[in-house]
Amino acid sequence: MSGDNPNSSDILLNLESHDFHCEHCWHFYKFKDQRTFAEQYFRHNARFKCEECSELIDWWAATLKSIRKAETNTAEEICLPIGARRSALEVALHPNQILRIVFADTGIPADAIILNINYNSIGRGPGEGNPVQAVEILTNPLIRRLESNAATFYGAPHGDPPYADVGIHIGITWVPNKPDDISWEYLVNAFQYYLDDRYHGALIAANAAVETYLGRLMREVFEENASRDHVRAFMQDAATYSHQLNVLLPTLVDLTNAPPLRDDIRGQLNRLRNQRNNLAHGKITPQSIDMNAAAESLCAAVFGVRYLDVVELYL
Repeated sequence: MSGDNPNSSDILLNLESHDFHCEHCWHFYKFKDQRTFAEQYFRHNARFKCEECSELIDWWAATLKSIRKAETNTAEEICLPIGARRSALEVALHPNQILRIVFADTGIPADAIILNINYNSIGRGPGEGNPVQAVEILTNPLIRRLESNAATFYGAPHGDPPYADVGIHIGITWVPNKPDDISWEYLVNAFQYYLDDRYHGALIAANAAVETYLGRLMREVFEENASRDHVRAFMQDAATYSHQLNVLLPTLVDLTNAPPLRDDIRGQLNRLRNQRNNLAHGKITPQSIDMNAAAESLCAAVFGVRYLDVVELYL
């Protein structure tokens, strides 16, 4: 933190994190090991009994319910499938002074991707006085994504002094970064588009996340037995994404001990691919992609990426 607020006392609240919930009662769970969990799901279509309501939990249904926007869904809840976490910070706020908060200074990893922040002024003691309101200072014009690692606030006083002892409570939703992982970057971008209600962008980025990951795996496998130039030409001219997903991937998986991809999930990935192509070729309009279509696209991409995480261990 910086600015003309030198004596602020900071309280960092370490909020309990979770990874998914029961789609029936919303009881939360954490992964012990995500790849192991994913492999059991894909290999055995695994479901387990909720310890709270005793209903069977289906990972797909729970993930889709989490992503779909509802009145109770926060940015953290929506982005749980990409490992979203939430930190909370309480800092003293003084009248007529500027407070700048660099999120890395609060214990959030310096390279974390900030998805959302929310804030409000709170009382910090029994003292009386006029209120001080936290007002975020933004660039003009506003370009939030250009500075996502910090936030600047002004303590706007109401009325004449004395002022009440107040602070600012800030909730920060973020995901850990995966450097040099283009597929992961596409997936995170898809969720950011979705949070911003840019649903057609979410769909395009979601498809790119799976297509990029699968293409990398295919290249790595084929380059063990052929030159890079021949592999590149093969994948550009013959083995397009559709052929990779529907022909090459199941064939390669059948030669290993990796679990097969369920037909319904492959169908969702093909539907996502078709919608992306229809958008790209002008067969459907961006406005035709609504929240439900985008949510299903994100869910398909999450499971496509999780499945490829498992398959990569066997190739």
